[in-house]
Amino acid sequence: MSRHLFPVILALLATQTAIEAAEIKKPAGPVFGSTTPAPGAFRGLVYRLPKNTSALPNFATFKPVGEVYTTRLNYPLQNYGDEWFGIDYTGRFYVTTPGDYYFQLTVDDGGQVKIDGKTVVANDGVHAAQTEEGRVRLTAGWHEMRVSYFQGPVPYIALVLEVEPPKGKRRIFDLIDFQPPPDAPAPESRPTLRRN
Repeated sequence: MSRHLFPVILALLATQTAIEAAEIKKPAGPVFGSTTPAPGAFRGLVYRLPKNTSALPNFATFKPVGEVYTTRLNYPLQNYGDEWFGIDYTGRFYVTTPGDYYFQLTVDDGGQVKIDGKTVVANDGVHAAQTEEGRVRLTAGWHEMRVSYFQGPVPYIALVLEVEPPKGKRRIFDLIDFQPPPDAPAPESRPTLRRN
């Protein structure tokens, strides 16, 4: 190999390495849920949002581009190669122990939690990963939950929902943990999930 070509090859290799390092890689597999419907899971409607969206939109004014299903929202801060989209999750959960429940939502960018139509946690806007908390008094029985989320500019995402039940420890909120006892009436015959 010519002495004159060696520096050119080194420069090309260094450029290629820098380009690969700068590329944002999507995590393998589904990030915000599975596309396979699951009974008793959150159903998330996925939306494309206009560039420079600065707050949670009114999702009713958009047409969904897909659906995802999951029982828990546990997507800690990570690189992600997509931007300007939103997911509006809805689901039902059953409370056996009435009392004050604390919910904590960590998002990058914006999100909010509503239970039975009332905003419990508001964490909106375009921002780095940020955590907000709210408290709600829940009665025994079925409750409706809506978790709305939007992703602004790349490169980072985060969506983590945690709960601290009365006299319990804080943990990731999972619909599987909030299922009714066998003798409880089912809400509008919606199927439930149980741990094996």
